[in-house]
Amino acid sequence: MCNQDLDEEATSSGRAVTQAFRYGEQMGFGWKKIPFGRTGLQVMPLALGSSYGMTSGDIEGAFERGINFLFWGSRRKPEFGRAIANISRTRREDLVVAVETYTRAGMLMKPSLNCALRELQTDYVDVLTLGWWNDLPSRRILDAALAIKESGKAKHIMVSCH
Repeated sequence: MCNQDLDEEATSSGRAVTQAFRYGEQMGFGWKKIPFGRTGLQVMPLALGSSYGMTSGDIEGAFERGINFLFWGSRRKPEFGRAIANISRTRREDLVVAVETYTRAGMLMKPSLNCALRELQTDYVDVLTLGWWNDLPSRRILDAALAIKESGKAKHIMVSCH
């Protein structure tokens, strides 16, 4: 591919998302929203994660094409956060936002989430993800997560393992 082709790829909003949709159809899965576990949330079968350098315009374009699950994970990139804030201003109810925490100290979970909420300019996340647990999280971690859920700052709790 020549540099001109690369520039066109980079400036053509949504091209990568369109290709992903085509690949998904070829692989035999559709692009209708599906239930996300037992949460009651409806998401596309493809989520975007925050660690890989997409611009806020890329993310907002993907959202306009139907990708509604945005995962602000371990590397919270400012562009990704800016896109969530921009979308949330007018379409928060159409967006599913997950924020991940790797804390092993329950008392640090709330301040970490509060910082994320300020950066995302939203009052809550749909999913608080307790990251990288290969066993059941400790009682203090679960209690901290449940307290956040009870406060309304997170609607659901998810545990990831590796």
